[in-house]
Amino acid sequence: MAFRLIMAFVLLVALGACGTADESGDAAAPTEATSTSKAPAVVVTSMTTAPATTTTTFSPEIPDAEAYLLEAMDIVEAGALFSDAIEWETRRDQARSVAASATKASELHTFLRRLLRDLGDDQSFLVTSDEAEQEADINNAPPEVALVEERIGYVRVPWFFGDIDADAYAEDLQGAIAEVDQEGVCGWVVDLFAAKGGNPFPALSGIGPLLGVATEDPGDQMDGVVGHFAFENGEEIPVRYHNGVSYWNDEPYVTVSEPYTVRDPEAPIVVLMGSRTQGTGEFLAISFIGRPNTWTFGFPTAGTPAANFDWSLSDGAVMYIAAATMADRTGHVYDPSASLIPDQEGSKLDAIAWLLAQPACQ
Repeated sequence: MAFRLIMAFVLLVALGACGTADESGDAAAPTEATSTSKAPAVVVTSMTTAPATTTTTFSPEIPDAEAYLLEAMDIVEAGALFSDAIEWETRRDQARSVAASATKASELHTFLRRLLRDLGDDQSFLVTSDEAEQEADINNAPPEVALVEERIGYVRVPWFFGDIDADAYAEDLQGAIAEVDQEGVCGWVVDLFAAKGGNPFPALSGIGPLLGVATEDPGDQMDGVVGHFAFENGEEIPVRYHNGVSYWNDEPYVTVSEPYTVRDPEAPIVVLMGSRTQGTGEFLAISFIGRPNTWTFGFPTAGTPAANFDWSLSDGAVMYIAAATMADRTGHVYDPSASLIPDQEGSKLDAIAWLLAQPACQ
């Protein structure tokens, strides 16, 4: 079975769904969707109704239905954060019964979907190979960077799906930040209201100049750390930004070829979050925690700050399993089923007004 890390928090967003108003007071962008990508593709997702189960007949990819289910269950039991929620021997007996009577692969997928749902984390799920192909056609919305009120840099980060054009996305985002910074910015708003999921590494590389992390020693694994993923066995994997590159541990992931350094690396920053800030968006918010002169505004997030691993099954279906919690650069570990709470309730306009009142903007 293929193994890749994916910070997935629900990839199953309805295709082509209409946007709604978010807490910023602006119209939300149309709903995007998420897909799998190369290891370690980190995704973070928004929860929606799962798509209709694809009906397929058994094929050479599933020569033994019982072995297929039991192997998948072993993976879930070993890796899931909330595996204690399942009575495993009872479920294995049920799996054998389902396998004995099943005539379609969709019946096996339905059993596994229910198993993942019953973990209770609202983040673990399964997609079939057909559903994954549909998701691969999604176009990513571009970020928005602008100068507002003449002195405030505004950066709106939607989610990024997959890893196609990830470097270009990061280049464009960082280049736009550089352009606005040259106008004499005194403070920044990083808007994560629409960051509902996806791969966080393109955004991390793009907003890297604002993260305020040390970049002196590229050989030091703790240099430039903006967060961690913490596992049940005590292991912690750092996520870093260093000189235009985001890293998973010591592995470069997304690169900006000509990295920019902001004119005032200590300028105040407000990070906006809300109920549509999920998974990847929550990790991006966490990546700013511990940076000096940084505050969070908005509303409680969706409450999905955990990292998902993805496992490919023999027929091309993929299970996404919540397997690690998120931690910030200070080492604080976040409850994987609890919302992030902002320092202050407020909208985009409130954040801008607050920044304008800071000494740096006087």
